[in-house]
Amino acid sequence: MSVTAVTCARAARDAGDGRFVTFCDAAAAPLARRLGREPGAAGVTVVDVRGTTLAIVDTLHAVLKRRGATSKTIVVACGAGPLLDAVRVAAALYEGGARTLLVATTLGAAIDRGVDPVARRGASSVSAPPLGLYVDYDAIPRYAKDGLGTLVRDALIEGDDFFDGLETLSPHPLKRWPWESVIDDALRVDRMHAGDERRVLELGLPFARAIAATRIVAPQTALALGIRAACLTARRTANFSERDHLRVLAVMALLGFALHDERIDADAVLEAIPSTTRFALPHAIGDVEAGLTIPRAALRRSIARLTTTPGTAEFR
Repeated sequence: MSVTAVTCARAARDAGDGRFVTFCDAAAAPLARRLGREPGAAGVTVVDVRGTTLAIVDTLHAVLKRRGATSKTIVVACGAGPLLDAVRVAAALYEGGARTLLVATTLGAAIDRGVDPVARRGASSVSAPPLGLYVDYDAIPRYAKDGLGTLVRDALIEGDDFFDGLETLSPHPLKRWPWESVIDDALRVDRMHAGDERRVLELGLPFARAIAATRIVAPQTALALGIRAACLTARRTANFSERDHLRVLAVMALLGFALHDERIDADAVLEAIPSTTRFALPHAIGDVEAGLTIPRAALRRSIARLTTTPGTAEFR
């Protein structure tokens, strides 16, 4: 759903006791302040959730109490994924559980929170779904970098028109992208994979988590490197073709991702991947298999390749 302050405020008023409390991060403050001028608004609070711990829950609860919120008061969260997650957890634990309305202002928030914003990430404290997820499409081009790696992953899993469309869009400025349809495509990939099938969404993530655990790197940068490592591994173990591998690398390069990091320690990254890990690897674009066991030697070769730029050795 597209977002306006009037639309969000009306949805929040109608769903609860007629009042709503708004939390936002700094980037979403202009939108949140517009919400704060709507009837039913019970205040706006800018929250810094960097390095989030459970302490943020106490902070948010203190604000809700100060605003006179009850379990029937709707809690609105505007911003990036970490802010949306923190507010949902805090609301779920407030006086038996308050409902939330989410407003995503970044690509990562729109994709990752569009299906099950917290529960899909392993938090069991949130049982009730949000009232809705609205997307500030005007803000997405400015804050798309936090979700482009996830978008590539989803397109690689889905294949067909989704990946073809991403290839077409990738050379163009982000402000010209049809973000509503792009995000809808990504959410469709998530929704169509239920139960054990969700394991395909782990594509690239074991490598990304291990890279992030061994050095300071942005999550989406780590995911892009993880996708490259997954594709390299698939070249040797899953018959992933040279052509498809090149297509994936080209899209990530056009989106501005660094495809190598010479500071990566292959042994340290390998050590950070549990020996029991099962991998999701592509046989082709649009054909990803999950639950694969990969020899450690093969994993190390792929990780070591991440220290150099893609070249002819990539396809040997």
